[in-house]
Amino acid sequence: MNRIIGFLMLMFALLAPQAFAAEPAKTESQVKLELLHMLEKDGYLSRKLAAEAKVKYVDPAQLASPVTAATAKATSGGPTLWERYASWQNLLKVVAVGLILIAAGGTIKNIIKGVWHLLVKVPVEMYQVPMLAVSIFATVAPEAIWVAEAFYIALAASVINILLAVWFLATHEKLAKSLLKLFNLGIPVGSVVNLWGMLYFGALAVHYQSQVFGFFSTVCLSGVFTFGLYYTWGALYLHFKEKALPAVVFGHLVVLAAFAVLHSTNSLPAGSEYFAAGLQYYCAVALGVGLLVGASPWNRENPGLYVLLFVVVLVAASAGYTLFDLTGMGSVLFCFGILFVLEWVMYIGFKGGLIAGCAVGGITLYGVAMLMQQFGRYVVLSLA
Repeated sequence: MNRIIGFLMLMFALLAPQAFAAEPAKTESQVKLELLHMLEKDGYLSRKLAAEAKVKYVDPAQLASPVTAATAKATSGGPTLWERYASWQNLLKVVAVGLILIAAGGTIKNIIKGVWHLLVKVPVEMYQVPMLAVSIFATVAPEAIWVAEAFYIALAASVINILLAVWFLATHEKLAKSLLKLFNLGIPVGSVVNLWGMLYFGALAVHYQSQVFGFFSTVCLSGVFTFGLYYTWGALYLHFKEKALPAVVFGHLVVLAAFAVLHSTNSLPAGSEYFAAGLQYYCAVALGVGLLVGASPWNRENPGLYVLLFVVVLVAASAGYTLFDLTGMGSVLFCFGILFVLEWVMYIGFKGGLIAGCAVGGITLYGVAMLMQQFGRYVVLSLA
């Protein structure tokens, strides 16, 4: 009870100045000025004509009255949200509804429990099938729902399809196991799922001529090689299994090499432009991460092979950047090349002790900063 009384006193303190404040009358010039501001804001008058009309019809002497502040507030967009809804009538309505809800709390709780029991008794398929049908329809024919926002409806529905499919398989374990046996090609389950995701989003990319769906398709392509983009606890990170390092490196290397050859010979098939951003950026990042891990001085399994491969890739990326306009791919791989050099310089420097490592590291970082200052403009972050 004390909390309710305290709440009422707080609302009274907030609303009392608003309720008892007298609104001053507007002068004729203030009304004209307000009208001119509204006409200018709505596009009926240009700024030049509005300024000329103010000079001709508005008396500056009347604007010097104490009600100028009210006029300024009115011409700046009207009353605020708080002023529009903060009133004694609305306060009484809120308090009344709150008291009614408190009084009927037990009944409302019982109603919710009863409705929940009824919903639970309905077979889950009665929810899944209609929702999946509506979602598929929104993906295939979004213009039938909203023409102006058809693409965004299709984009949201395409993701909802996946969520509903996962829900459906999670509630039908036998069907999920049968599908895994049917589509398992002797490769990990995650790779199989990403393969079907690549085909799914690839078809949507071609159908809607969208680079967004094309980017999702290339993300799934990297997932086939077990390289993935994950989100957990507010952190977005890249991950792949350590044993899958050869698959990540050589798989992406083959894909990017094929894309580079087709691009340089003008032999790319129709529709490939929808996947270009994902290939030149996301797949290049995947290749760079794989090479950086493989060529690391702390990698005990064939680091020399990955170091040599990294150097060859950087040379090829330089040629692609300068000769064949593969600027996105080249920019990404250059950045990983800098990290590769820093990693080895730091490793060798700290082998000679803390002081030598700090000196070599500082000089190297300063050199990198100067290079970035001089040549940073050549890093291309967009294919446009």
